[in-house]
Amino acid sequence: MFCSRRILIGSEDGRCSRLLHSPYLSHNCQTQNTVSSLQPRMKTLIFLVVVGTYSTAAERHTITYIETAATGWNESPELTEVIFVNRQEFVHYKSSLKKMVPKTEWIEKTVDPEYWERERQRNIHSEQAIKAHVVWLMERLNQTSGVHILQWMYGCEWNEDTEEVTGFEILGYDGRDYVAFDLKTETYIASAPQAVITKHNWDRDKTRISYKKYFLTQECVDKLKNFVNSGRKSLMKTGKITRFRAMDTIFI
Repeated sequence: MFCSRRILIGSEDGRCSRLLHSPYLSHNCQTQNTVSSLQPRMKTLIFLVVVGTYSTAAERHTITYIETAATGWNESPELTEVIFVNRQEFVHYKSSLKKMVPKTEWIEKTVDPEYWERERQRNIHSEQAIKAHVVWLMERLNQTSGVHILQWMYGCEWNEDTEEVTGFEILGYDGRDYVAFDLKTETYIASAPQAVITKHNWDRDKTRISYKKYFLTQECVDKLKNFVNSGRKSLMKTGKITRFRAMDTIFI
């Protein structure tokens, strides 16, 4: 069971809000419930704190997909995806490699070979869609150059005791929340004035809404259950503080 969990970022004005972890960005993880403000000279620095402990009781499990696309920074891959089960990184994808890389022994031993190809094809499709979305956002925000980062975090949570399931999807741009999907109302929530048009467009797209609901409450949960059953011994560790990993890189 998760005793506590907090995911925070720091933005250029020093405020903190929930967002995502980027494999590109600075690692400033702390095992406490607050994050210090950023120095004013930093344009954008995203850092994440996850405070959590596990007990042996099999109750809640989560799977989280984090996709990060960067433009204007030649040293970074165009798209990176990291997948976590119960906040344990188990699969990594880089567009420069065009392949899924297993990060745990149990996932290598338990999934069928077709899984890797299906996930690779999914990421190739996501790469094109996310790159197009970055271009659209830059045009909408009158940005013609510079480093810009789009992050997409989505996944689901399953309560093994009650069978209750929940899902989430958050889109962030340049270190700030942009839009998030509310599964209960089946609508998007704009987190910035510039995101209102996106919200309305996506709310009107009933095919998109139906697929999101299906994926978050069924397909995602089925995958999560399979992974938990396959890697239960590794995933259920008592008293372990688990943090997402990040590269030692910042933007100044």
